[in-house]
Amino acid sequence: MLLSCGDALIDFVPVKSADGRDAYVPAVGGSCLNIAVAMARLGALTGFVGGIANDMFGTMIADHLAASGVSLRYVRRSDDETTLAFVRFVGNEPHYAFYDETTAARLWTYRPDSIPFPAIEALHVGSTTLINEPVASEYLALFKAAKGRTLTDAK
Repeated sequence: MLLSCGDALIDFVPVKSADGRDAYVPAVGGSCLNIAVAMARLGALTGFVGGIANDMFGTMIADHLAASGVSLRYVRRSDDETTLAFVRFVGNEPHYAFYDETTAARLWTYRPDSIPFPAIEALHVGSTTLINEPVASEYLALFKAAKGRTLTDAK
């Protein structure tokens, strides 16, 4: 199994409403989540590791992962909120405003022995997963536990 570890969020993407006003549409996202979805859609046995909220946005995220064939076995659901990202385009370049200080993704904690490393071929982590505390330290603990027991990819 391949595991992608990290961010799962809702991007609010700018659109024009039917009457021409600026509006935002929610879209499931997060680079680590997108990697998990892509691997699963390519036929790889894939799981996601991270925190997902029990709120309506967390339900959208979990449903999207499950519909894409990603295992939720290593997901920790919580009553914390979902990370939200608002996207603004300057020309063709996206700029993001993140709201994630006390969210399920940011407050995820690693539980030793929660991941059976012999069954895991590779771990992936990316984006801001190893930057934002307190979750960065939790993922570092996970990767230290995995060292020598699975292939890791930290980009």
